[in-house]
Amino acid sequence: MQDNRTDRERKEARLQTLAENYFDAFSKKSIGRLNLMFAENVVLRDWEHHVQGKEAVLELNKSMFDGVDWIKAKPQNIVCFTPGPSTISCDIVVAELEVYAGALDDKDVQPILVTDIIEFNSEGKIIALRAYKGN
Repeated sequence: MQDNRTDRERKEARLQTLAENYFDAFSKKSIGRLNLMFAENVVLRDWEHHVQGKEAVLELNKSMFDGVDWIKAKPQNIVCFTPGPSTISCDIVVAELEVYAGALDDKDVQPILVTDIIEFNSEGKIIALRAYKGN
């Protein structure tokens, strides 16, 4: 079957898949998978933290995961941008999420509304992740 998508459409579909894989690994608390997704110089900034370097970002994720029995990042909307001739210099994903987390016996967990901006390098590794909380 012939793929009639443009190069840009193929790149954006690849970004969509990379983002979905990231949210799946995060939801499964998979430090091993996240390790493979982050570039060595990755930067993570959210409403409470600002860390740089793969080891620091993985450690922050591990401490978040250790603080809850379960976590689920549920994308509501994912928008992908690829570089153009004179525009952005890396691939970017903007994702609106509902994030749920809690203890095993939690019955009524309310979501935290989060917007993630994720930057990917040319190898598909995450080089920056900025998370903004709000509704």
